[in-house]
Amino acid sequence: MTEKIFDSLEFKKSLESVGVPTKQAEKHIEIMGKIINKHLATKDEITIEILGVRHDMKHEFAIFRYTVVNEFTVFRVKVATEFTAVRSEMKEEFAAVRSEMKEEFTAVRSEMKKEFAAVRSEMASGFHSVRLEIASLELRFNKAIDRKFGILIAVMTILLAIFKYT
Repeated sequence: MTEKIFDSLEFKKSLESVGVPTKQAEKHIEIMGKIINKHLATKDEITIEILGVRHDMKHEFAIFRYTVVNEFTVFRVKVATEFTAVRSEMKEEFAAVRSEMKEEFTAVRSEMKKEFAAVRSEMASGFHSVRLEIASLELRFNKAIDRKFGILIAVMTILLAIFKYT
């Protein structure tokens, strides 16, 4: 369905119906035709313009899409690089902590070995002293028993002699 943009016949009738002379009405139509032809676009012109705008928009969207994809790619690479750097730093830090802990554990083990050796030495020395003391007491006990036993034998010998000669 095509509509006329400007119906010159109807415009002329409209002007004449309000008292505008025919020559003047025709001049109005001529001026309006020039204005319309100069300033209004035809359907074909609008269609061509729309197609051009669509083409430009598709092109701009393609450029935009390409730019966004590239920026995201660059961002991904930066993030991946940063994660790799952080991962590397963390590995180094963990390795350093492990090394420090290993050194600390080695130092503590060494200290504990020295302490245990000192305690063992003290215990061995104490046991040796106790053994010496026990040996000394045993020797004194044995001497005391030997003395007492010798006295007992002497007393028994004397008593036997007394009983025998009595």
